[in-house]
Amino acid sequence: MRNSLYSVTLDEALTTVGGHGRYQIHLLIIISGIWMSQALFMMNLPYLLSDPNPNANCIDQDCCEEGFQFPEDSVTNAANEWKLFCGKEYKTTLISLAYFIGLGIGTYIISYLANRFGRKIMTITGLILTSVTLFICAASPSAEFFMAFSLVSGVFVGGTTMTSFIYVHEIVDGEYRNVFAGIIFAAWGFGMMLMSLINWIITQWRIHMIIIGTANILWVPFLFKFYESPRFLASNQGKYSKARYVINCIAQYNQKQPFTEMLEGEKVIGYQETNPRAIASESTSTSSKYSFVPISNGIVSVTESESKVVKRYSCIDLIKLNSLRKVFIVMSFLWFILSFSYYGVVFSIPHYIGNQQLNGTIMALAETLSCLSMAFVLNKIGRQLGFVINFGTAGVCCLMALAFINSSSSNSLIKSANHVIQLILLSLARFTIASVRLISYIYAVECFPTSVRSLVFGVLGLMSLLGSICCPLIIMLGGIIKIHPLFFIGLLLITGSFFSCLLVETLGKNMEDYVEEEKEEMRNPEPSVSIELPSNATSQSTKRKFEKLKEEN
Repeated sequence: MRNSLYSVTLDEALTTVGGHGRYQIHLLIIISGIWMSQALFMMNLPYLLSDPNPNANCIDQDCCEEGFQFPEDSVTNAANEWKLFCGKEYKTTLISLAYFIGLGIGTYIISYLANRFGRKIMTITGLILTSVTLFICAASPSAEFFMAFSLVSGVFVGGTTMTSFIYVHEIVDGEYRNVFAGIIFAAWGFGMMLMSLINWIITQWRIHMIIIGTANILWVPFLFKFYESPRFLASNQGKYSKARYVINCIAQYNQKQPFTEMLEGEKVIGYQETNPRAIASESTSTSSKYSFVPISNGIVSVTESESKVVKRYSCIDLIKLNSLRKVFIVMSFLWFILSFSYYGVVFSIPHYIGNQQLNGTIMALAETLSCLSMAFVLNKIGRQLGFVINFGTAGVCCLMALAFINSSSSNSLIKSANHVIQLILLSLARFTIASVRLISYIYAVECFPTSVRSLVFGVLGLMSLLGSICCPLIIMLGGIIKIHPLFFIGLLLITGSFFSCLLVETLGKNMEDYVEEEKEEMRNPEPSVSIELPSNATSQSTKRKFEKLKEEN
C-alpha cells in the first residue's frame, strides 16, 4: 500500500540502501554479543544453586552444623555459602522462580517502553541496568537479597533480549531475516557453553557474577555508533525526516546511493528544486510549523507527526483491531505452549551425563546446531510449515517416549534399550522445540507491524512466563493423579501444530509498518495541508505531476 504515486515502503527503502550490508552485519555482531552475554546468567543459575557435594553423606545432619566445611573438591557456590541444602532447598526454587518472573515482567515493561521511546535507547538502558544488578548480586549478603536482585536482573535481561532482537530485524530484508535470527540464537547457545567453561575454570561464584556483569556493559559503547530503527522513527513517532536521515546514513555505511524517494505515510505539500545537500541531512528547521523535506521529482513532504497526532496503541487494541485479533490470540497460545513444553521436556530428560559442565556443554551445543540448521532451512519450507512440522514432531516424540517410560520389563538389556530410546526421543523433542523457539521470534516480527511489534513481544513474553510457571505445577499435578507430565506436554505440542495452521505464511512478504486500519486512513486521508503550486514552477511536466498529486490528497 502506498499513500502516493511516488512513495515507497520502508522495506523497499532499506533494500535500496542495502538490506543486508555492512551496517546490518556489524549490528548483528553486536546484538549476537549481547545475547551471548545475557545467556551467561541464565546458564549460571543451575551451577550457582546446585548441591555443593551430591556425594556427601548428610543423613546425620552433620553437614548443617555450624562451621562444617565440604571437602576441597566440592563446588564453591551460593548453595554452599548459604547452606541452602539444610532444610532451605525451597530457596533455590524461589531464586529460579524469581528470575523467570523477572524475565516475563521485563519483557512486557521494556518492550512497551521500546514501543514509545525507541529500540536503541531501551537496549542500551537494559544492558547498563543488567550489569548494575549483577554487580549488586555479586555482593549479596544472603539468599533473600540475591533472590530480590535476581528478579530485577531478570527484568532487564528479558526486556533487552526481546528489544535487541526487534532492533536488528527491523533493518534487515526478508531474505536474510532467518539467517540473522539463527546466528543470534546460536550466540545464545554459545554463551551457555561459555558459562560451562567459566564454571569449570573459575569456582568462585561471586567472580562469575562480576564477569557476567562486565560482559554485558562492554557492548554499550559499540551500540552508540549505530542509529535508531528507521521503522520505529517513521511508524511509531512519525518522524519521517529523521527516518530518511538514518536510511541515508545506512546507505553511506553500506556504500550505496542516497535514498531520494518519498516514504509511505508522508504527505505531499508541494514542489521545489531538489537540494542534494539536504538529502543526507536531517531537517532541523524551526522556522515553520512543518518539517519540509525535499526529495526526488521536486516533491516536498511534511512529516505525519506534525500534521496529526501519531496513533499510540495499547494491549486492548491488539484485541479490538480486526486485522490483529486472530493472529495475536493464536500466537499468544503458541508462545504459552512453547515455554511450557520447553521447560517440561528439560525437566523430563534424564540428562546428567558425567558432570554438570559436560552436560551443559552438550545440550547447549545441540540446541545451537538445531537453531543454525533451521535458520537455513526456513526459507525453503516457510514459517508456517516450520511451525507445523516442529510442533508436531516434538509432540509425537514426547508421546512415544512416554510409551517406553511406561514399558515394564525384567530384562536388563531391554531396560537399557528403553533408556537409550527415551533419551533419543526426548532429545529430539527438545531440539525441535528449540527450532520452534527460533521460528516464533521470526514469525512474530513478520506477522505484526512496526507500530505494535514491540508491544506484542511484551505480551508474548508474559504468555511465556505463564507457561514456565504452569510447567512445574503440571508436573506436580501429574505426580498426584499418576499421569506422566509428558502426556500433557505431548498433547499441547500436537495442539500447537494444528493451531499453527491458522496463521498466514509470511515468507517472501514485506514487513508491515502500519496496521490495516491505519493504512485505510492513509488511503483516505483528511486534507490537512493545502497544496499550492510554487510560483517558480514553469515546467509543464512538473505542473501535470503537481495536479495529479493534488487530486490524490
